[in-house]
Amino acid sequence: MNDKSKLKVYFYCFPPTLNGYGDYASAYHYYQHGTVCLGEGLQALGIEFYANVNFWLPSPEEPFLFRYDPNVSPDDCDIVIINEAWWERQGQFAKSLCDIQHLLRKNRPHQTILIDLSDDSPRKNFLDPNLARFDHYFKSHLSKSTPIFPNTHPFPFGLSERIIKELALVPPFSQRHHNLLVNSRVFLNGDHSLRNYVQKHFLPKINSIIPLESKVITDARDRGAYHTLQWAQASGRHNPGYYELLLSTTTCSSFGGYFISPFPRHPWTILGRACRKTITKLGWKTHRLVQWDSWRFWEALAAGCVPIHLDFDKYGFILPVMPENWKHYIGIDLDNIDDSINRIAQNLDRLPEISAAGRVWALENYAPIAIAKRFLKTVGITQEIT
Repeated sequence: MNDKSKLKVYFYCFPPTLNGYGDYASAYHYYQHGTVCLGEGLQALGIEFYANVNFWLPSPEEPFLFRYDPNVSPDDCDIVIINEAWWERQGQFAKSLCDIQHLLRKNRPHQTILIDLSDDSPRKNFLDPNLARFDHYFKSHLSKSTPIFPNTHPFPFGLSERIIKELALVPPFSQRHHNLLVNSRVFLNGDHSLRNYVQKHFLPKINSIIPLESKVITDARDRGAYHTLQWAQASGRHNPGYYELLLSTTTCSSFGGYFISPFPRHPWTILGRACRKTITKLGWKTHRLVQWDSWRFWEALAAGCVPIHLDFDKYGFILPVMPENWKHYIGIDLDNIDDSINRIAQNLDRLPEISAAGRVWALENYAPIAIAKRFLKTVGITQEIT
């Protein structure tokens, strides 16, 4: 399919009546961020798309981004997209609402694509042979040290219009507080082994160079109808107070992930999971990580707040467009923490340029239009799209 004017896309969105909008506990796992980013990009490009349900309100006054049309079925479209919410719920809600096997049948008239931004777990991550039946499998958290199917492509969290809107007005860097923001949504001292290691070995040392800021922001439900809606739709991840804090701070601790053993090759087997739990319990570090992508990394970039994470190249993280260490972000080498901290101490004057370059890089490569263009090119829509 190469004619943009005739291209039609069909999304399976997890129904709002089932993911519990307004109820943080039940909505938590079903924020369909990848679907929203791609839909926003396709809309901006003028590409026609449909959905199984009405889904995602940009604001209380606007119509749904994804709309159901009873006259359009998946087989009327060139591309059919399922997201991780459907894949997770196979055998429960999903089977009664969407016959995934039918969408994967031979000689189907459309490409069937899975977009999976979920955390790593045994069934979803390359142990299920059904994943190879998709024409394309777009996945977050990819790295060079973990196995993938040939149809797999990196699809990191990136930026939605909701996030970009909240972080549109960036103050001069000189007006920010010289702090390192450390207030992860998933708290430290839990089972996030990378954050635990950083808390013990990195944060106490960097504190003398960049003072730590751990202010906790309450949720958005007291900030009006728009923010209450976005808080619910984003499963509690939307918080204007947190975005304001990013805009007022120079740097942000953006670490996320779990250390895994050098063996077995598949970290999601029973043995692999047992090794991961042992590594976490004993506080060890390795050079292999899963679940490394971080909401704070992307939000900090868009806010012009310099994110501090691991060195993406050293640890083999895979993105479709890679950031450069010390140009777009600051990447730490856990084998040489003191050297990493000394480099930060000696280059504090570079933070403003990294702030500006990182924000430009993120908006150029990971805003919805860029995400949609890259997606279309990957799935074979090759004509130029302006």
